[in-house]
Amino acid sequence: MSEAARQPGQQPGSVTPGLDENTGDHSRRRSSLVSRNLVIDGKRTSARLEPDMWAALFDIVRREGRSAHEVCTMVNSHKPDDCTLTAAIRVFIMAYFRAAATEEGHARAGHGYGKILYPSEQPTTPRRPILRNGTNGMPWR
Repeated sequence: MSEAARQPGQQPGSVTPGLDENTGDHSRRRSSLVSRNLVIDGKRTSARLEPDMWAALFDIVRREGRSAHEVCTMVNSHKPDDCTLTAAIRVFIMAYFRAAATEEGHARAGHGYGKILYPSEQPTTPRRPILRNGTNGMPWR
């Protein structure tokens, strides 16, 4: 590590938390991934997804009237053996909403007019999504 990247008073050889040793960049300080526990085929595991992916998964859960555990168990049972659970969940979410996309829906969203907008900054997934299936806001049953 270079002398410039070391903080004042820091011992040689020690690393500043969140500092990329090669570039001196502080941008890799924290992961934007959120870990949540799931029960897949009766076994507890965890998945790390972006907050927007969790929000999309909880939208699917709400629409389908299933628990996140049930949906992820189904995804796990249909994924290729060489695919991780988190990758399979991401692909499932994209495929689910892609299959639901229609020309009418794109027109309502203003798509297809040459102006592509990144979704506006909205609050991310609430800690406990509000569901109408009697689960007191929990995404599972």
